[in-house]
Amino acid sequence: MKQFKKEFMTQHLLVLCAMSIIGAFVRNAAMKYGIDGFSCNLVFGITTTILMVIYVHVSDGINRWLVPLLDKHIFYKLADNTGDYYIPPTNIEEPTDEVDGEDISLEDVTFVYTEDISPAYSDYEILRQEALEKKNKKEKTLLDAAIHYTRKTFAAYMKEEHLNQLCEYITLFHGSSDSPKNPHAIKVDKTIRTIDLLHYAWNVGNLFKKRGINTATFIKRAFAEALDDVEITTIIRKLRMEGNCIIELKPNLAA
Repeated sequence: MKQFKKEFMTQHLLVLCAMSIIGAFVRNAAMKYGIDGFSCNLVFGITTTILMVIYVHVSDGINRWLVPLLDKHIFYKLADNTGDYYIPPTNIEEPTDEVDGEDISLEDVTFVYTEDISPAYSDYEILRQEALEKKNKKEKTLLDAAIHYTRKTFAAYMKEEHLNQLCEYITLFHGSSDSPKNPHAIKVDKTIRTIDLLHYAWNVGNLFKKRGINTATFIKRAFAEALDDVEITTIIRKLRMEGNCIIELKPNLAA
């Protein structure tokens, strides 16, 4: 870098000297015509300045336009016998088999090919898809168990249309903790008492891992007529109430 700066300064000093010499010739010529000393000095300064400006613009034009043009059309288009373009060699060190003073061989080198490496996101997508499929399969198993339990439990105590409606509510309840929102009241045989409905609600809610408030709200809406005089807070407290019943508590409904 220092050597480059020295060469750069030398080049411009030589050019300045040449311009000064030309300016001196012009000054002498002006003196021969009888011009006073001050005007001659002024002519010298103006001549030197004009020549320097011309030099700067010509040099800039050469570096900006002429040099790239010569590089492109002369130095980099020298064709060899194969017809390929010749590219001047660069100072690139050839790799050696010696590292830190130790000799190595190709047997000690492990080559990794990019086509053998799977992108990270591909593994993520595969694992995510497998996890979602496993989760959906598990949820479907739980829903099928709840619907089968519902049909088996109430088949003898309500009409088929009400039983089908209850199964639809079970599906909605499985997908959302706040469903059904605007249900039609399901009518059930009078032999099914409040304790039976509470046990049924707890069995299904426990299977779906629902909170007590959600389970109580579901059964209150689904059996609005049978539980008309029972508050939700009461239902929450008595979901596992003991007593004589037809529908018993089943902690392992999916088993």
